Amino acid sequence: MITAHLPSGYALARACRWSGPVFAAALVGATFPDLDLIWFYLIDDRAFHHHHYWVHAPGFMLICSAALLLVTQRHPMAIAFSAGWALHILLDAPVGGLMWFWPFSDQLFVLIDVPPTRSHWILSILTHWSVVLELMVWGLAVFYWQRGRA
Repeated sequence: MITAHLPSGYALARACRWSGPVFAAALVGATFPDLDLIWFYLIDDRAFHHHHYWVHAPGFMLICSAALLLVTQRHPMAIAFSAGWALHILLDAPVGGLMWFWPFSDQLFVLIDVPPTRSHWILSILTHWSVVLELMVWGLAVFYWQRGRA
């Protein structure tokens, strides 16, 4: 996913009928793992794929979410944040490559290989058939937005 994480958090929050700070927590959770891009670009100088950072490891997400839910006694904001984070991981799974066996392995596993067919990796993704998944997430978010306006 390149642009659909925020819309996915929006669709999740609307589907769960969350509002206010809980709604915001879902949006933050859905975009949280990509905050590693700050480190990726500014500190590590793109030394390796940003999905090698711990925030993109499904196992780390499960451990942190379980701890957060335990400590907050399943506070609605913690639930929304954790659900948004889990959704981010699930949406990255098809083409993003994830460390499914972390902490035992840091190997990225990709379900759908997007070959570098264009001059830039973003163009390769945008012209690959898998971009339909991204458009579907946007479509769902627009659906919920339109339904809320009616």
